[in-house]
Amino acid sequence: MRTMLRRARYRAVFLLVFAVFLLGAVEVRLFVLQVLRARPPERSPMYRIEDHVERGQRGDIVDRRGGLLASSRRTWEVWGYTSELLRKRTADEDPARVVALELARITGADPGGIEKTLNGGKKWVRLVEGIRNPAVVAELRELTLLPRFRPLTIEERFERVYPRDAFLAPLVGWVGWQPSAYPEDDERYDADGEFRGIFGIELACERALAPADGRRPVRRDGRRRDMVDPSLEETAARTGRAVELTVEPLAQDVVEEALDAALAEFRPLWAQAIVIDPRDGEVKALAQRPTPGSPRPRDAEDAKNHKLYATQVLYPPGSSFKPFMLGLVLERGAATPETTVDCDNGSYPICKGRVIHDVHPKGVLSATDVLVHSSNIGMTKLVRSLFVPGTKKGDPAFQPILDHIKRLGFKTRISSLPYEEDGLLPRLRDMDLNWSLASLSYG
Repeated sequence: MRTMLRRARYRAVFLLVFAVFLLGAVEVRLFVLQVLRARPPERSPMYRIEDHVERGQRGDIVDRRGGLLASSRRTWEVWGYTSELLRKRTADEDPARVVALELARITGADPGGIEKTLNGGKKWVRLVEGIRNPAVVAELRELTLLPRFRPLTIEERFERVYPRDAFLAPLVGWVGWQPSAYPEDDERYDADGEFRGIFGIELACERALAPADGRRPVRRDGRRRDMVDPSLEETAARTGRAVELTVEPLAQDVVEEALDAALAEFRPLWAQAIVIDPRDGEVKALAQRPTPGSPRPRDAEDAKNHKLYATQVLYPPGSSFKPFMLGLVLERGAATPETTVDCDNGSYPICKGRVIHDVHPKGVLSATDVLVHSSNIGMTKLVRSLFVPGTKKGDPAFQPILDHIKRLGFKTRISSLPYEEDGLLPRLRDMDLNWSLASLSYG
């Protein structure tokens, strides 16, 4: 009996020692795994933090009455890693076809195009774009929780739209991808470029219209489910400011109709009309013909019509320049409103090889009537009266004429719009009585 009890005691002690040894071995193994070989939290799927970019919305461009000329519409895109999406789950599976059909079922996109993109050889590709239905986006997010579709990512974008199509396109301008405006050492630098204004108000007011993207760190588990972590700081996206133009929609419509009527009657190569409030200089309407065919240039030919003629095309001012030259004559005391001028019945041989004509031939007119009837001959003679006969080419006496024109702003940029051209004036050394001065007299 004693022998049996002794054996039982030995067995119990052995089992106890073995259990202690086994537990010690487990503890050592756990120590090695949890301490010595532990991965940093950022490398663990259970604790991985993903930095999500929250896109800011570009500011709107509106007319004086608040009518939308340019706005931004929220859209979504589906991107994916092809190396994971094209991995076969079964021997006879076509992974590209499976992914394409599933995305096509949800979004309505062309499955053939998606399949072609997946097989294009790139690692990171955009599979579907231009999604605007939030219900479709919600279904896509549910899809990305499935193991088969976890390599897919839903990205938010803002699409620039122009509700009135090509209306005022040369003034409003357009946006597109451009190289980053920031140096490489700036945290705002983006090697892929950035979406910003290229022309018109979109470019001139880029600083006001441009949004600021936000950052939202998200902690996710191995199944890509969001985990609440109050310690992660978010940076909210900022919407760009709205820009209001001084254009009055009613005045703009009237000018558009009048310009169309003028084109039908006179058939010029191009024409423009600008309505300015003389009290404060605000532009109330601006129209030109021919007009662009789209908000953005479609081809090289259409790009020509996207030029803003008011600031980008050099042309003689014509008879609209006569009041400024007559003002100088009156200011200098060379004539009064009642001073008479012989307009030679519409034909004035000013020198050998040049004859100045009037569209409406007249005889003797007062300085006031010279302006009323827009006489080229009368204006030439009035301006020439500022100089003594025989003044030589390049004489310093011509300088006050050039200074007068510059003071009126004809050689100065008048707007903040991009690509504005400077005006052209003759150089002093090229000024003479019969050619340069005569041409400046009547524009």
